[in-house]
Amino acid sequence: MSFSQVEAYSRLFPDISHVILPKGILKPSQRFPATDIHLLSPTVNLIVRKDLHPALAYLLLKAAVEIHGGTGWVHKAGEFPSPNKQDFTMSEQAQRFYKSGCGSLLYEYFPFWVATFLDRMILILIPLGVVFIPLIGIIPWIYTWRNRSKYYRWYRELKNIEMELNERMHPEKGKDLQMKLDQIDEAVSRIRVSIAFYDEVYTLKEHINSMRQKLIRLNRTKPEITDNLKISQDPSNQGE
Repeated sequence: MSFSQVEAYSRLFPDISHVILPKGILKPSQRFPATDIHLLSPTVNLIVRKDLHPALAYLLLKAAVEIHGGTGWVHKAGEFPSPNKQDFTMSEQAQRFYKSGCGSLLYEYFPFWVATFLDRMILILIPLGVVFIPLIGIIPWIYTWRNRSKYYRWYRELKNIEMELNERMHPEKGKDLQMKLDQIDEAVSRIRVSIAFYDEVYTLKEHINSMRQKLIRLNRTKPEITDNLKISQDPSNQGE
């Protein structure tokens, strides 16, 4: 019997579904039935006790897929069993079963408790992987920055000393700069970095020695300039 108001019934009563018996499905050679027949189908629930072991629940769902998962007169393959329109609360095992595509392959190769543990771990590790995989990409940068930050500050100190050397410097100030260079050299000698950054530390020490040599040359030339100025300004030597 074909219902003319089948769509209205299915919307008024959610437990009833609208299905179609296709034309010719019973006897294709005789085109029987002659037209599509619109039918009403009640929802059937598979209900178990709460104390059913999860392993048995998994096997029961798997058997339901094997039995009812094929094609029928009024449904296509894969439409049943379905988690839709449940009158009772769906079990946790059934939810995982449908979410993983009718069961995980882990249950085929491992004992149930091992497969369940691995299945849950996968659900936990996937979100963690989404977070940690990008972090793995910046770990080398953090590692490099952590090592180089130990001696970068001393480059700034050397730059300040160089700027002072380029200015007109009093002889007394040269001693202060020499002490700063010694302090920087001692601090750099105490730096502990990975062996991959030893070359950069030794490059810094070379720059310190270069700055020290520059300071020594300036200390040698400054007194000579000062003596010449004194001699030229001495009144007793104006006649010479």
